[in-house]
Amino acid sequence: MRRVLVPLAAAMAISLVSFPVAAAKPEVIVEEVDEMFLDEFLSDGCGFDVSVTLAGHTKTRIWTDRNGDLVRELFTINLHGTVSAGGATLSFVDAGADMLVPLEGGGVRVAIHGNLQLLTAPGHGPILGAAGRFVFTDVPVLDGDGNPVLDEDGFPVTIFEVLADSGIRAEDLDALCSVLDPAA
Repeated sequence: MRRVLVPLAAAMAISLVSFPVAAAKPEVIVEEVDEMFLDEFLSDGCGFDVSVTLAGHTKTRIWTDRNGDLVRELFTINLHGTVSAGGATLSFVDAGADMLVPLEGGGVRVAIHGNLQLLTAPGHGPILGAAGRFVFTDVPVLDGDGNPVLDEDGFPVTIFEVLADSGIRAEDLDALCSVLDPAA
């Protein structure tokens, strides 16, 4: 879930700038991940504490032109994780690539490919997460003077369009909670 927020935040931050096409060698940022935390969303949804562990790394490659303007960004992720409660544990992988490309005239095109924390459980199959491909554009709405239109909270209004959506998407929180239920 966090993975989708990275491209969306970047999309909003750069959606108002026009970008030239030429690119040099990318800047590379590698982050090691080794975390354990109480997942508030899953804990609230299940009514008991659900903990998550994540281990692995992420790599961000950022290509800019000779003016320093973004040409494209590739975010790859390779994490292994667990979701645990009441002595039960389910394992998952979060692995894949997210490509962000600025559009001429403003906005971005984002392509997300891979396994996004798809949890499966015996007797249930896929219960939470996704795997596959999701591609979308997010383009700012401009007024007659070419300025971004802002909503009541001061954020740019955008047109979000899904270009491709294939694979598996699972959202069965009840099944997840029943597998992890400490009272069972």
